[in-house]
Amino acid sequence: MKSSVMNKMREWGFPVIVIAAWFLGFAYTLARLGEAHRTHSAAAVAAQAPAQPVPASPYVASAE
Repeated sequence: MKSSVMNKMREWGFPVIVIAAWFLGFAYTLARLGEAHRTHSAAAVAAQAPAQPVPASPYVASAE
């Protein structure tokens, strides 16, 4: 009886571990992609923001 339980663990252990590792890797990848998307979106919004106008200098340059 005990050997049949061990055989089941040997048969199912590896596939379960592989699927769990794949799932964790997929979740990690999605999390990193979401973070990259937020970073890129913030940078794109900042790049499209209107530039602040440069105020006119109160001094007039003269060549005299």
